[in-house]
Amino acid sequence: MTPLTQRQRQVMEARAAGEKEREIALRLGCSVRAVASHQYRALKKLKTKSLEVGIRLWRKQEREDAVRATT
Repeated sequence: MTPLTQRQRQVMEARAAGEKEREIALRLGCSVRAVASHQYRALKKLKTKSLEVGIRLWRKQEREDAVRATT
């Protein structure tokens, strides 16, 4: 799986926490459209169109990366 960019990870983390696109945009200092684009590209890399499935896959990828980093 292609790794997510830092911004894509930030957006996925915020979406997993229940933040809306507008809230994320204000916090990150970018447009709502940019947030939607980062989310779209993250989901595409995770090979899903569902945000819920994407969050699960992203969390799994993060856990696997953390395990690899410690071994």
